[in-house]
Amino acid sequence: MGVDGLVISVSNETFVAEHLQDFLDEEKPIVQFDKITDHIHSPKVVVDDFDGAYQAVKNLIDNGYSKIAHLSGRLEVKKMRREDSKATKKALKDHGLEFREEWVKGCWDIIESEGFDFTKELMESSNPPDAIFCITDLVALGALKYLKSADYEVPGKVGLMGFSNWMLSEYISPSLSSVDQHGFEMGERATEILINLIKEHSLGEDDLIEMKTELIVRQSSQKRL
Repeated sequence: MGVDGLVISVSNETFVAEHLQDFLDEEKPIVQFDKITDHIHSPKVVVDDFDGAYQAVKNLIDNGYSKIAHLSGRLEVKKMRREDSKATKKALKDHGLEFREEWVKGCWDIIESEGFDFTKELMESSNPPDAIFCITDLVALGALKYLKSADYEVPGKVGLMGFSNWMLSEYISPSLSSVDQHGFEMGERATEILINLIKEHSLGEDDLIEMKTELIVRQSSQKRL
């Protein structure tokens, strides 16, 4: 369509990238951000998911939760699962707590109903967790819906943590602790890189620019009773 460059966050269903390679073959630069693919060589701007997830799980641990489940994303999609599962495992290990594979559930569509259904499955099991860390706030909202419907006290009996810090996190009850990805700044940085590449008539290098997240502590992860 005559554009000079492309800033893109790939979809959850992106498993090939020929359409993007065609763009590069026309000597038009691409900068990827957030959800990325390794099928093309281009600059990438992401957040430090590992550290963000580690701090989220550590907050739950510091508040007395020890049996922490993780509602993750698709294992097949880079940055969709993020480094969340690895960070969860390391945070638990660093604090002398057990990591149980049956407490990790992989969401496919990353939607509210998956949060509800997986939380129901976890809490009705013979060994339920006492906290849940979710890949997105939308999944966490589904988890919260189930917990409230089953009369679990959140926080207190069950802690809950999201990831992405959507606006809804601040207004639900209890308000949701979450990890802010600083999406605006990520998009701004990606656009700055693209503008410079266009000016320089360059496709850029296969660089990875990693930005820090910020833990936003609200009510849902407060101390366990």
